Amino acid sequence: MEQITKYRLPSNPAKEKSARFAEYVKSTGSTKTWECEALDPDILRRAVHDAILSATDVEQLNAVQELQAAE
Repeated sequence: MEQITKYRLPSNPAKEKSARFAEYVKSTGSTKTWECEALDPDILRRAVHDAILSATDVEQLNAVQELQAAE
């Protein structure tokens, strides 16, 4: 929702005939949907990069890469 607000992404109505519609509305409180493709590719790339880094132990990754280079 933060990105939706920040980047003023256009919305689409959720498909009421979808088997997941009721659960979607229950979990989001909205009947609107947004597609990640609506983000500028550079913004999307940066968001994915940041998400991966936030879940990565960079020190451990660097150590493994150094070991691989030495081998």
